[in-house]
Amino acid sequence: TDMRRRAMKSECEHWLTVTDDLEWRRTHIHDPSIPLGATLEALAFDAPKRILEIGCGYGRLTTEIAKRYPDAHVTGIDINPKILPESTEITYMCQGNLDGLPTQDAIYSVALFQHLPSDAKRAYIEAAAGLLNPGGVLRIQFIEGIRDNFVDHWVPLAYMRRWFTVAGLKVSNVDQGLAHPQWTWITGVK
Repeated sequence: TDMRRRAMKSECEHWLTVTDDLEWRRTHIHDPSIPLGATLEALAFDAPKRILEIGCGYGRLTTEIAKRYPDAHVTGIDINPKILPESTEITYMCQGNLDGLPTQDAIYSVALFQHLPSDAKRAYIEAAAGLLNPGGVLRIQFIEGIRDNFVDHWVPLAYMRRWFTVAGLKVSNVDQGLAHPQWTWITGVK
């Protein structure tokens, strides 16, 4: 609907504004209650050659993933061009969808899906499934629950399972509480 599109636009504008703010980055992206090491451990993959991060921000995780998988080509996408870093080892792109990207062996997203409305979550899952090579892995962190308001869009695990299945992914793993007690992780294999 038209009202939903306006709400989505204002949410997008909200995130573009807050992610530009250096204090917000220090307070939220470097949240001390979310340890980087534990987040990286939740993102273990089996020797991928191509890895994509959806919602990479300024590349905190993307940089560490590239170090962990030095033989992989790592790409990070985000909607805010102002926060994307410059790098010779990692490809960073400003875009809000997966159009035009090459196939991938692993795709992940952390601290993004709890802020996306359900239709955007489904669209990313379907697009990611289409980009994965056979045997490729999609790993998404989200917040399980029922909350749907401005910038907080939690969903029941059953919804995520169904969206993965409809997209042609076999749910191979669900983990709760890794890196942060409120976080749920779901993994699908193509």
